[in-house]
Amino acid sequence: MVDYEKLNSIRTKDSFSIPTIESTLQQLAGNRDFSKLGLRSDHFQIPIHENDKPKTAFITTTDLWEFNVLSMGLTNAPPSFQRTMDNSIDNNREQYCLHIRELQLSDHPTLKQANEFIGELEFNG
Repeated sequence: MVDYEKLNSIRTKDSFSIPTIESTLQQLAGNRDFSKLGLRSDHFQIPIHENDKPKTAFITTTDLWEFNVLSMGLTNAPPSFQRTMDNSIDNNREQYCLHIRELQLSDHPTLKQANEFIGELEFNG
């Protein structure tokens, strides 16, 4: 893990809202069947702007490295990832999906609807 404490102290904080536990539980109320979709490599799927790559630099015993994708430990990583996840679903799916950092929850009134939704996700990507 790279220590980004100095970089984080001078960065403008991203104020994009991350759902609270309370709002998540309220949205899930009334449903009894849930699907948990784990996301592979969460933050590491979001590219960094070319001009920002040097800010992520770190040195090892053999070389200097820069991240090409969002790194854990950056102050704006969680809101950036949340925004990406929120933007990744279309309006039809929004009523069924909750994105909470690297976890996506899908809630449905019935198991049949849950299975249909998962099938649609697999088919449409």
